Amino acid sequence: GFAAVLHFWPVALAGAVLGGVLTLMVCAPAFSTAQDADHENQHRYYRQQAEAAERRAESAEKVAHQRLQTQLQATENREREATYALDRAKQLQQDVADKVRDIVVETERQRASAAKEVEQSHIKAQDAERRCRNAAATAERLRRKQERQDRDL
Repeated sequence: GFAAVLHFWPVALAGAVLGGVLTLMVCAPAFSTAQDADHENQHRYYRQQAEAAERRAESAEKVAHQRLQTQLQATENREREATYALDRAKQLQQDVADKVRDIVVETERQRASAAKEVEQSHIKAQDAERRCRNAAATAERLRRKQERQDRDL
């Protein structure tokens, strides 16, 4: 057996080469088909991964947009509350200023009224003093007149 192979080695080599070429010719399309299927599977896998990543990105974008809307609404609410508080504070400040002005006006009116009363009282006191002096002078004149009449009688 083995000695015959050594004798016919060129034929065995040609058979091996021919068998290899035939095997390659038969296996090459199968390998190509398998490789194409593998590439198609890999392409499908990458496409699925890309679609999943795109869905995750869209979901993340929606969540971020919702959070942004929530924060924007919260900010707008705080701004409205702050504006309301500021307007209320301004209104209170105006009310206080109006009350202070009214109190100052009333105080000034009362002070003027009191000053007028004091002036009238001062005038009445001066008038009373004048009348008192006049009465004293009249009493003195009447007393002297009475004394003269008493002496003359």
